[in-house]
Amino acid sequence: VLKKDVFKIMQSGGRYDAILLDVDNSPDPLVQKGNGRLYQRRGLEIARAALRPNGRVVYWSAHEDSGFVRLLRKVFSRVEAIPAKAYPKAKRFTHTLFVAER
Repeated sequence: VLKKDVFKIMQSGGRYDAILLDVDNSPDPLVQKGNGRLYQRRGLEIARAALRPNGRVVYWSAHEDSGFVRLLRKVFSRVEAIPAKAYPKAKRFTHTLFVAER
């Protein structure tokens, strides 16, 4: 587990089986504008390059975002949006995990 600037880590030349990101509330709207680069095409390409073959990157989001799914599909071979509960006994799935495979 590394807790550092994820962009620096992804660009360091290392290759990972998985990258798990809980950086902002969602791809749109952002809480911190500087996090936007993670959700733009270039940021997705950097994440993809940091993965080993069949590696996965997971983006946590406070909600579904079909535009982000479309963008992920332009960069990754397989993409899935998985509904997630905010806490174990929650009655509804309110969050989303975007899983993208290299």
